[in-house]
Amino acid sequence: MSESSRCCFVVEARLLRNGSACWDPRQSFPKGHWEESLQVFGGITVLARTQATEDSPNGVVFPVQVSVGELPYYIGPAGAARKSLSLICAGREWARRENAFILRIPGFVPSLVWFWLRRYKKRYAVEVLGDPNQVFQVIRHPLRRLWRCLYSRAQYAMIRRATATMYISKFLAQLYPSPPGCHAVIVSDVRLTDDVFARPRTFSAAPNPLRLVHVGNMEQPYKGHEYLLKSIAICRQNGVAVQATLAGEGRLRPAFEEMSLRLGRHVFVDGRPGEGPAGSHGARPSGRRFACRRNSRIVEPGSARAAGGRAKTRGENHVARARSGRTDPPVGTKLRGGIPLPP
Repeated sequence: MSESSRCCFVVEARLLRNGSACWDPRQSFPKGHWEESLQVFGGITVLARTQATEDSPNGVVFPVQVSVGELPYYIGPAGAARKSLSLICAGREWARRENAFILRIPGFVPSLVWFWLRRYKKRYAVEVLGDPNQVFQVIRHPLRRLWRCLYSRAQYAMIRRATATMYISKFLAQLYPSPPGCHAVIVSDVRLTDDVFARPRTFSAAPNPLRLVHVGNMEQPYKGHEYLLKSIAICRQNGVAVQATLAGEGRLRPAFEEMSLRLGRHVFVDGRPGEGPAGSHGARPSGRRFACRRNSRIVEPGSARAAGGRAKTRGENHVARARSGRTDPPVGTKLRGGIPLPP
């Protein structure tokens, strides 16, 4: 294929690089994503924040045909503000250099590149992965109302001007409809292969205690971990035999671990070696276990699942349900999961 068949994916992920090896520690891309994309494009550039590290890869390393366009690394709004000038210049340079773009939205980095794509009148496609209005609804920041407005409007505008749009759910397509005549598809990026299915289970009695498993990314608070922890504590105080396991990774994990210890020892945050599912330091319960991909943690038989949307690997909650025999009821919102917020 010619150089003109290359495509630049603009993503909000934070990548790590060790020499020539690059990977996403949060596993934001579904399994086989780049291999499938390389069947269409002659080459791929992933434009994202990138940080050099001496650590060994703890995620799937990008294929050699996938290059990484490194943007200044930052975390949070304050970090973006400090590096705003270099980010603006880098976004402008990449928008000028490349010819084909796919923006994975929402996110600050895709929005920044989109600003320059408009200026250069270049075509692009979008992958709609979430609703910024819902994301900022639970983020505690004095500017969250402004961000909800800006990101939602920007997402409408990006979809309106896109050559093609891919949604990961019908709900997102209804929230952010593409204009008439625009190519639009709804494709779930969850991969459920035969190896994730197990035989269904049956129970003669309700498990005691009932174990609730929440599988979800802990990078932002909108998954509802805090409300789940508080709800479990209230249930225990009222004599309800229930335990919870939180499976996932992210910057807020230490805060959730501290909260679980403060509220009681009946919440198990993604299982450290030698810990029990209720936060105790004894042996884990016997019975068939499920390792949530890289987490290597447990999902106990007879547990309900709180489907937390994009987990450590997006769709991990679907895999958990499939491997459990799909007999456990998931609890979540329409859009990417998360425990529904109280009124």
